[in-house]
Amino acid sequence: ITACVGIWATGRKAPPLIIHKGRETGLIQRQNGPLLTTTQAKAWVNSNLIIKWIDAVFPLIDISPGKCIVWDSCRSHISKAVKRHCRNRNIKMVVIPGGCTPYLQAGDIGIFRELKDNLSVAIEEWKNSDSIEYTRGGNPKPPKHSVVESWVRDAWDKVSFSNVKNSIKSAGFADDAKDWHIAKHDVYGEKFLEAWANCTRDQVDPAELELIGQLDDIAIDDDNEEETEEGTQS
Repeated sequence: ITACVGIWATGRKAPPLIIHKGRETGLIQRQNGPLLTTTQAKAWVNSNLIIKWIDAVFPLIDISPGKCIVWDSCRSHISKAVKRHCRNRNIKMVVIPGGCTPYLQAGDIGIFRELKDNLSVAIEEWKNSDSIEYTRGGNPKPPKHSVVESWVRDAWDKVSFSNVKNSIKSAGFADDAKDWHIAKHDVYGEKFLEAWANCTRDQVDPAELELIGQLDDIAIDDDNEEETEEGTQS
């Protein structure tokens, strides 16, 4: 499975989206928790699913201005279809340059670690419980979808508000740039602060930044909307 999680700049957590592998439904279903689920032939994020996720997170009845998404340059995030949909929905996009997610993305800075730690506890408890079902050959069966969904939902719910807020501030939302995570980097910190102080004189082409690859990229052919895996999915 793949789990997609997001947060608002206020610290509010969006319902996690769980992508199961199986017969594609083409729908995102809402469950109590709250939780979003869907099923695809390949349990990864593609541009079509991103568009559906955007509409699930920003309902179509929400016409308020000022909406913006900050995410990395994974190909499914920056495909032509997704950009076009965001323009139609009046949603701005801020793309983190390749290689900078550990320093500029709130999830990578602190949130994902706590989420994975919470998941590890739930998985270990399941392994040591009587809930495991076995095949006739004596091998353990994979957990049911409902079990995995409860793991993700509960693990995401347990991620502390203080961790979320601190990660958001460290990702570039703190008033003082010296409090940003990248500013404290032993190699890049000093160079970043110098560049930030002079940034009003620099011009950057966002299209060039989007060409820098990510480790979890999925390459997209915008004409055919075909996707191939490039690297390791996390």
